[in-house]
Amino acid sequence: MPTLEETKHFEEEVRRIARQLWPEARFEGASMVAGRERDGIFATEDVVNIVESTTSRKKGKAEDDIEKI
Repeated sequence: MPTLEETKHFEEEVRRIARQLWPEARFEGASMVAGRERDGIFATEDVVNIVESTTSRKKGKAEDDIEKI
């Protein structure tokens, strides 16, 4: 089971990669929407990219993340 520090590092790395994929959204990242944290929201001129990442291997966590999207 990853530590909290490892999980946060993983999420930061995912956001770093997302900023490379969508450089026009390089200042965007984690956001609170409807009282729930989104790991990354990256809006470009044409599209809004929503990123959820997890180190959990539990099906319930993946289902919860899908619900947020």
